[in-house]
Order: sequence, then C-alpha cells, then structure tokens
Amino acid sequence: MEPLKEPRLRTGKPRTVVRLENEDGKFRKNGQSLAGPPGANLIAIVEAIEKGDQIDPDLYREHKGRSDTLLMKLGIMHIHLTPGSNLLLFLRQFEDHVELIEVNDHGPFDPPGAVEYFEAKYRNILWNSQREFELKAKKGKSQLAASVANLTKNRRKPKTEEGGE
Repeated sequence: MEPLKEPRLRTGKPRTVVRLENEDGKFRKNGQSLAGPPGANLIAIVEAIEKGDQIDPDLYREHKGRSDTLLMKLGIMHIHLTPGSNLLLFLRQFEDHVELIEVNDHGPFDPPGAVEYFEAKYRNILWNSQREFELKAKKGKSQLAASVANLTKNRRKPKTEEGGE
C-alpha cells in the first residue's frame, strides 16, 4: 500500500491515526511536550483526521513554483502547527489511516535534505509500520481483541492497601 501523495489531508472519510514517533504516543519537540496553540492544533488535527473533517487551511503553506520532493518521493507531507510557524507535523496519509511521524522545524529541509533525513532516520520504521498495519487489517479485529484479552489476563493485579494481591 503506497502513501497518498496529495498536498492536503483527504477529507470525507474517518481514518485511524497511528503515532510513530514515541512509544508512549506523545509528541515532543527537542524533548519538550507541546503546549499552547501548537499542542492544541495537534490535537485538533488528529481529531479532524479521525472524523474525516477538514483542518484549518491556514496550517498548509503553498509550494508556489516548486514541487514538494519529500511528498513526491516518500509520501511524507508536513503541516504547520500554527499558521506560518516553523513548527511542523510530518505525516503520511493512506486510504484508511494516517501515520504521524514527528514534530520538527524546517531543519530536515536543510542540506543534505529532507528525503535523506527521513530515509536515514525512519527507513525501517516507515516500511515496517506500513507492513504491520496491512497485516493487522488482514488478521481482523477479533485476533487483536483476543491478544488484548490475553495480555490483560496475564497481568498481575495491583497490591491492595492491606498488602495482598
């Protein structure tokens, strides 16, 4: 399954959002949690994707007279977290899901370039996440539910105040 190479998020159909950057699913810039308008806009973007709604059109910046090489080569698009800001959300969109890759500034576009940056940093993650999503979709939700039930069953119960389990 190839990522969509469209410069704007597709709307009209709810999609699953997959966060790739951190194991805990929280996005940070230079180790700091996102707060204020950028954090609120990130939440709004995720909610819009999950509902199939549009995002604020001011978060896109037009590439007048030049192509978006990162989008054309790797299917990675970027959205400004506040209008005209240097804080960007990098993502890939597919027919049925969207992968949030990282929050960064325009640094990846500096030499040697964004394509090289993302290929070096995320080559295995990008390929594996796409394969995992496809395999999970094929296995069906019942197997996923069974796995979660099995994990939950094998977890130890927290100790009570009396010291027992």
